[in-house]
Amino acid sequence: MGSTCSRAPPKPVSIDNSSAHGTTCYGTVKYDTADSYEGQLRYGKPEGFGVWHWKNGSKSTGFFVGGLFHGYHTYEDEYMISRGYWIVGKRHGKFIRTRKNAKITYEEYWVDDHLQSTKKISYVPPEDLQTVRKKKDMKKKVPFVGKFKQCNICCVAPTDCTNDLCGHIIACYDCYSACSSCPICRSPIGKIIRLYVA
Repeated sequence: MGSTCSRAPPKPVSIDNSSAHGTTCYGTVKYDTADSYEGQLRYGKPEGFGVWHWKNGSKSTGFFVGGLFHGYHTYEDEYMISRGYWIVGKRHGKFIRTRKNAKITYEEYWVDDHLQSTKKISYVPPEDLQTVRKKKDMKKKVPFVGKFKQCNICCVAPTDCTNDLCGHIIACYDCYSACSSCPICRSPIGKIIRLYVA
């Protein structure tokens, strides 16, 4: 699960529906490994929310940065489903894995893509382990005077948003969306507000 995206990504064979380089768009990429990706793209690589289809028929749904798993992901095949958090292509934190037919659920803890512990927990149905994209709230625009800095989580995209409850400007929209609380002060995330340079 996810080994292709935690190492060097495979080479794309074809990219469909992508717009000009440098813009985020929606498209499909087919790879030389017979895997494919459908979702948001930037520079022809998975960036944002999408679905990675493995050649064996399984799929991973979640967030990507620079072609790597980054943020919450759900891996699913015909036997099991698993959901957890990835940081730049490596599993990190709590994962919940349910064996579908046996109706058994395990909680796993990962650090830097190494399994630390596993324990059996009460059954979690597969539908509760899906990763979905939150709708962006674009109603509130706040001008941001100054220069954009680099995201402190993915180190790729600019810091272009803030949490309305604390006001910290620390991450890009996709990384902040994957957080359950502010990385600086741990306050809960209310609304994520996009910032625009004036």
